[in-house]
Amino acid sequence: MKIFDCHNDFLTEINNNKLEKYINNKIKDNKVCASIWATNYNEIEAINYIEKLNNLKLAHKNIYSLVEDCHFITPSNLDIVLSQKIGLAGLVWNKDNNLAGGAYGAADLSEFGKIVVNKFEDAGTILDTAHLNEISFNSLLKLTRMPVVCSHTAFYGCLNHKRNLKDYQIKLIIESGGVVGLAFVSEFLTGTKFSTIKNVSEQIVYFAIKFGTAGLCIGTDFYGTKQLPLGLKNYAAFNSLEKDLLKKGFTAEEVENIFYNNLNNFMIKNTN
Repeated sequence: MKIFDCHNDFLTEINNNKLEKYINNKIKDNKVCASIWATNYNEIEAINYIEKLNNLKLAHKNIYSLVEDCHFITPSNLDIVLSQKIGLAGLVWNKDNNLAGGAYGAADLSEFGKIVVNKFEDAGTILDTAHLNEISFNSLLKLTRMPVVCSHTAFYGCLNHKRNLKDYQIKLIIESGGVVGLAFVSEFLTGTKFSTIKNVSEQIVYFAIKFGTAGLCIGTDFYGTKQLPLGLKNYAAFNSLEKDLLKKGFTAEEVENIFYNNLNNFMIKNTN
């Protein structure tokens, strides 16, 4: 069983001297979108991390680049950021910034944000809608010309939460040709700091009933949350999730698609 994780924050959370060990021992033959959570970084720090990630990509073909919260982008450094050929980019984190409105904010996509979106797409960078509020999400979907993703979220139809996608948003992402990554964040799954594999399976069942399985992938948010479900703390634990999904009537092929093929096929088709 292989896994392609749409969102893992290990790069900014693991010490440099332990990165290679984590990639070789924990990720192994799987693939990950390695996220730079840039919220607390200034312009220089964020760009340095992007360069670091690009070097890591050269050494490890199973690593893809994702930048979360592009608040540090300005008109003066936009070309420098674009030259880094980022795989996926999320404009915001939870608060409003100079580009768009976050999940706990109220702003819309700014005029500069629209320029950044168009420039990213021209450069082949996929827009990640995670953390956008509903207003900015809708503005982005009206503007974008390429498929978009939501790298890590859960589903509003299961739990009313500001970070969870409503059905119409999921539909728009799928219609764009994109995929949605289910996050292993207990708060998104149960509204508390505690969840189980059962709660993750419930979200997958909900999505499958509403939309089928072709647009679904996994975006764990490993190292981006301390609220991971009981028994689902690492990639080896996916075996338990697989067993639960098979018991619920999913086929082995459907599970393989959700865990790996859906995102892998998307990335092959849409990234440089």
